[in-house]
Parts: sequence; structure tokens; C-alpha cells
Amino acid sequence: MGLKHALASINAGEDQHWSIQTRTAEDVANDRYQRAEGPYDIHMPVSMIPGSGEVAGGTGTVVRVRCPIHPVPKM
Repeated sequence: MGLKHALASINAGEDQHWSIQTRTAEDVANDRYQRAEGPYDIHMPVSMIPGSGEVAGGTGTVVRVRCPIHPVPKM
């Protein structure tokens, strides 16, 4: 399963959330990072944000997913 399919599947509930932060060498030189966050859409915007975000050590990508497990009701 690809990342886009997995993230689109996570959109199922309001308490489910995801974000992707990435930082290229050009972003480091300009002291910024790029962020996209759910809900997934084929034409979703990517934001340019000052600083390094959660990307430690220069360049890289951080994928954060919140997908809580709800208790199964007892029968």
C-alpha cells in the first residue's frame, strides 16, 4: 500500500490526523520547511513555514500519524 492510499484511508474519523514535514537543502538555506496535512485531497496545498519544524539535523522528512484505537464494546 502506498503512502497516499494509507493517508487517504486515515481520513475516516475526525480524531484521526496526519501531517508530512519535509526540508530540502534549498529549504535549509532559506530557513524554512514544507508541510502538508490532512485531510487528504489530490489538490491539497503545501505550506512553506519559517524554521525547521520537526525535521532534525538539516534535511529530511517527518511523517506524523494520529490514528487512535477505540475500545471494542463488550458483548
